Amino acid sequence: MIANMRDMLAHAKQTELLGEVVSWNCNKACVSHKDLVKLLENLELPTCLMPDLPVQSAFRRACKSLGQKRLVKVLEENAENISFQFTLEKRDAEFFIYQTEAKLTVAKDTGRVTCGIEELKEAVQRELDLELSRRKGADIGRILVRLIDQNGGLFPIRPQGGCYFVAQRHQDFVNKLESLVLRLGCTILRFPVPSGTREGDRSVKDAIANGLSNLVNEYLSMIEAFGADTRESSFEKAASQIQQARFKVETYAGYLAGEQARLQSMLDEASAKLKEKVASLMAV
Repeated sequence: MIANMRDMLAHAKQTELLGEVVSWNCNKACVSHKDLVKLLENLELPTCLMPDLPVQSAFRRACKSLGQKRLVKVLEENAENISFQFTLEKRDAEFFIYQTEAKLTVAKDTGRVTCGIEELKEAVQRELDLELSRRKGADIGRILVRLIDQNGGLFPIRPQGGCYFVAQRHQDFVNKLESLVLRLGCTILRFPVPSGTREGDRSVKDAIANGLSNLVNEYLSMIEAFGADTRESSFEKAASQIQQARFKVETYAGYLAGEQARLQSMLDEASAKLKEKVASLMAV
């Protein structure tokens, strides 16, 4: 029996892998921006892909720390500022009563808070500064997706996301991501996908083909929306994205089977539509 188990383990190690299904849970993550940058650098992972935390998002997080008896609604917004109304909610006998407490304005570029009530201003500013200085689970998830996508691509295996197929050639990179996730005190699951099984081969092909199809359809929608006010850099970016997608189709040709020709046809259509759009706008 022991000999049979050893044979099975040896066979498993020799099996060629298509890649692996990767999923993570970073919901409880909370780390300072400074420490996260340092951690990425120590693991030799790029820090340039870290998305900025918009002041609006940080503000909404800060408001959650100010108690549940306030309603916060956007009053107005422009390029520089966003203003909110703070409304107190309290129960009076059988009814809830709502009382406007203050108008509070946040500068988008600096995160500075202005408000007629000094105590409220200080409380919000304190919580806002704290939120701007740290990154939580959703932020970490976005970073992981960006890191994998830039380094070869990841493909959702469920419409809601959160679970992805990553090709075997990127195993070393995923090892680094695993170290990042674990050092943040979070969890990551990795399920190897062996080559040569009907279900595995089909599922991988479908995941990659669907992922690339969705990508190209996004480009087609973007090109369709281009108008006279579209910047030249946007056209150049679209052309570059189509070229990158062609490279991905070629890179994953071994996984795609008969889907490769369909994807190349879609990319040809995207290129043609982009040229037509540029020509039509130049003729105006």
